[in-house]
Amino acid sequence: MHFLKRTLRNVNHLFQHIVVVSIQTIGKIIYSYRRGRQQPEIATSRILVIRLDEIGDMVMMSSFLRELRRAYPKTHITLVVKPAVYNLVELCPYVDEILIFPKVNGRGAFYVRLFQSLYFSFRHFRKKIYSLALVPRFDADAGYGAGLLAFLSGAARRIGYSEMVLSSKSLSDKGYDGFYTNVLAPDPGKVRHEVERGIDVLHSLDIHTRDTGLDVWTSEQDDAHAISLLGEKGAQLRVALFLGAGSPRREWPVQSFIETAKILLRQVNIEWVILGNGKNEVEKAVAFFQSGASCCNLVNQLTLRETISVMRLCDMYLGGDTGPMHMAAALGKPGVVLSCHPVGGDENYCNSPSRFGPYNSDMTILRPIPFSGCEHGCQGNKPHCITRIPIEEVVQAVLHIAGRIKGEGGIG
Repeated sequence: MHFLKRTLRNVNHLFQHIVVVSIQTIGKIIYSYRRGRQQPEIATSRILVIRLDEIGDMVMMSSFLRELRRAYPKTHITLVVKPAVYNLVELCPYVDEILIFPKVNGRGAFYVRLFQSLYFSFRHFRKKIYSLALVPRFDADAGYGAGLLAFLSGAARRIGYSEMVLSSKSLSDKGYDGFYTNVLAPDPGKVRHEVERGIDVLHSLDIHTRDTGLDVWTSEQDDAHAISLLGEKGAQLRVALFLGAGSPRREWPVQSFIETAKILLRQVNIEWVILGNGKNEVEKAVAFFQSGASCCNLVNQLTLRETISVMRLCDMYLGGDTGPMHMAAALGKPGVVLSCHPVGGDENYCNSPSRFGPYNSDMTILRPIPFSGCEHGCQGNKPHCITRIPIEEVVQAVLHIAGRIKGEGGIG
């Protein structure tokens, strides 16, 4: 049975590769007829930016959008994102248009996404001429389909990272380099933060970047709602607490958070503001609330922008490697980040703080000693290596930041 499943999986991958190559072949024949036409200059035409991944990835791309707009102040820029991050970028001042492309998971997702992409491109790209399409994602794209959308846009130039930049990507994205006219293939052994990977795409266009700092955007209504929920800050240390994360392996056990809060209660006056979304986060927030800690439970009650506004009213961040961690970094907040990536692990691995940690931030990152088999990176499908981060280390890291904030006059 195992052999049959493996054989069917390999046949499916082969068929997907044939489909990808066929689309590229047909598309290139169609696009070849356009070569004789005069292509518009980027500065006076349209640019398409496709970013279909997660909340944190979108926050880390804010400097990319700002510097792209600085380079092309009059060019029409279209940004394509998935529905979950639309609220985050809705007020972005650097784009002219935002399109939403839904992400599909599960069995048959490749084929559903293929038809979605064809319909989406017919609906949104058919009557538009893009001089440039950019896909800043460095990691595998097979689960998102940004490269396919860039190809179907018909843009004269299509730029993205090669399928060969990571060994895992060379397997999942086999043939995807054909979606691009310009493929970026940096030294695969060189470790770069994901913010810098995005900026490198701009450098490939000879764009001189001035500032790589991150931005987040909120409205007056978002900020007013946050104040109505929390009120003016008192003498307490107000901590934005995130008990969940995007994957189970990145989640520190809720009981460890509870024990941390109990120890801290003896030494510093803390108001915990619990944030996040999802059923698991609700259950964890209830457990934390029932422990007796002084807290405001806002799980499942806020939009992404309102979450940013609430964090703006907090003194620090405590939680895992999450999208909101990047929001807090963009706000310049100090914090303690609990990473599942073990000490001594491969710094080019997914979840590596060298690639995905808080950018240009003085947040404290705590990492565990790996379990056997996780020396390069945590392999668990549930909280695994991260459970080895000692409660005492978290307590001391929070106390250190609290002392620093107190010294700056932030708390009484």
